[in-house]
Amino acid sequence: MPGFRDACEIDAWKLARELEDRVAVILERRGFRRYPRLLDQLARSSEGPPVHISEGFSRFYPSENAPFVRIARASISETIIHLHKAQAKGLIDARELVGLTTLAKRARSATTGYLLYLESQDARDAAERHRGRRKRRSQDAEPTNEGTEERRNVRTERPNFRTSEPKNARDL
Repeated sequence: MPGFRDACEIDAWKLARELEDRVAVILERRGFRRYPRLLDQLARSSEGPPVHISEGFSRFYPSENAPFVRIARASISETIIHLHKAQAKGLIDARELVGLTTLAKRARSATTGYLLYLESQDARDAAERHRGRRKRRSQDAEPTNEGTEERRNVRTERPNFRTSEPKNARDL
């Protein structure tokens, strides 16, 4: 990703992490103990996005990263639904709902923007340029002694594990 060295530098990750922290605070309230399923669903849906964004970031190609970002975006949407349920049950007030859903929508918007980048030609081109630099570096760093060249030219024969079939045409 352009300029990113770690997933925690991405705005989508930062906002998702902030949402996770703020939801964790409200989940400590006693009222949530009466609704263990809601507590669990809200905790899981808010904890998932930063993890998914980080996991996707660890993939090299944008096309491998994008599915994780899609899951993160869906989890943020799920968090919004669970927050509305919590407000309907009187576990959070209307002001808290507005603040949390506004943050969640910002996180979802940033995640969508990140996803659009990952699906763009710019992202694919950047990955290919980076891959080209890595190949050149690894070729330059390879020791150039006689043994290395000899090992490259030696063809190793694979063992034949099929005992019922002949190894080659001469064994027929």
